[in-house]
Amino acid sequence: MSEESNRAIVSRLYEDVWNTGNLAVADELFAKSDGVKHYIENFRKAFPDIQHTIHEIIAEGDTVVVRWSAQGS
Repeated sequence: MSEESNRAIVSRLYEDVWNTGNLAVADELFAKSDGVKHYIENFRKAFPDIQHTIHEIIAEGDTVVVRWSAQGS
């Protein structure tokens, strides 16, 4: 995959899965998504208004690093 594709995948994880709670997207992003979905679902139950903000995404080859922050109550 290209570095741009890898950045897009990570962005979807934060925007579509974490921020909106659309766990169906996790099935597209992870080969085995059950554990990921369970973790995010439980985390969002504890913090239903959590919002992640991506400040920077750096991709080199197949490595992606994200600088982010989260807010919620």
